Amino acid sequence: MGNCWTSSSAIKDLGPVEEQPEDQVIVEEEKAPAEVFALMRGGHDVIRGNMATIDQLIEEKDWDAAFESYSKLAKWEEMHSMMKDGYGDENTPKGVFAIMDETFGGIASEFELREGYAAIGDLEKKADEFIDITDGESFADVFLELKIASDAQMRKEEKIIEPKYKHMKMSGDFDLTELMVTEILALIVESPDFKFFVQHAITVLEKYHGNQPRAETFAHALCECATPEQWETWSAWIKEVASQKKYDEIVKLTGS
Repeated sequence: MGNCWTSSSAIKDLGPVEEQPEDQVIVEEEKAPAEVFALMRGGHDVIRGNMATIDQLIEEKDWDAAFESYSKLAKWEEMHSMMKDGYGDENTPKGVFAIMDETFGGIASEFELREGYAAIGDLEKKADEFIDITDGESFADVFLELKIASDAQMRKEEKIIEPKYKHMKMSGDFDLTELMVTEILALIVESPDFKFFVQHAITVLEKYHGNQPRAETFAHALCECATPEQWETWSAWIKEVASQKKYDEIVKLTGS
């Protein structure tokens, strides 16, 4: 865990600087620390990006492709939701909402962050029903409702949770990497679908980058949360789906 190289500028160990010829002193480029909560905030970008793909396929009336893309979205979002909800009890791993409740006086409950998914769940069931009978036009109508409801829910969570995460980070009272590993990522890391989770995120974030290093930031967060053995596997998964240019950027950022 925390095996990514994120240290500040440093001189390679070639012996005392004063004993080295000037051309042998190698200064490492400064590395930005990993933002481990990018696994959650970046998840919203994955969902929005996947929905943009579905929108395009609906516009083209390519129903088979739209249904397939939606099935990937549903599968990925189920894992993302598990990271928020936990097991729905007091047992660890707890998930994001329980952490927020415990740390900030029940804030997730106060703003009914869990309850917002009830209406979304109903729309998802309708979408599945129309896929089952290959009714593309009805699926398109429900998907529009679903996209609006999902975006509203994500915006609500971002408004409430992101400032609290920044507070936790700035306070220095929390080991955020440990928290992510033991209470959030632990909810899905042993899933047989975890490879899909990683690869789908990187694929979507590379395509819908928004002129930001979204795929790199997501991968950096994964690296920070991984053991060396895990990162060897996860980075190989990333290499399978990322473009060579994107993968090189990820390696540059993670140092491995």
